[in-house]
Amino acid sequence: MSKIILPTPYDGWIVSCKFPQEPRNDIPGPKIRSVLILETFQNVNKVLCVYGTSRSSINSMSDKLEAYHFEIDPSTVEGRVSGLSNITRFDFRRTMPIEYTSKWFVPFPGLISIKLGVIHKDHEESILKAFEEAEKYLNRISNMKFNQPPKKETIIVRKKKKI
Repeated sequence: MSKIILPTPYDGWIVSCKFPQEPRNDIPGPKIRSVLILETFQNVNKVLCVYGTSRSSINSMSDKLEAYHFEIDPSTVEGRVSGLSNITRFDFRRTMPIEYTSKWFVPFPGLISIKLGVIHKDHEESILKAFEEAEKYLNRISNMKFNQPPKKETIIVRKKKKI
């Protein structure tokens, strides 16, 4: 197997990546996926990536396009520059920084480059909206997990304190 030489990444590229199955996981996923590079961090050699899945793998339960999703249809004028071969949905709830190395970024079989294409300039506003919606969603989930109301015994202790 020849060594993969990665091109300098740019924001807005669509590339192939072994996106991890679990958040904050140091193990590449088993499947190569199309991901969107939202931002590059040259000083730490990382890129902020958005998980992508082909339309054929979206089941009927998740068929609805949510506000934190963005979909590209490669048969449209705007979608042709993406380099994608299938309709692809990017889920902005699954956005994470990934080390920009050949451990994570590998070409699809039969291709020589990880770069598939780019985001069309007309999609930039929709992508920003999907990212903002994902932030709202993730903040709600985070608040539910970490800002639980105190337990009863804690409340009782607080009531006994005199100020």
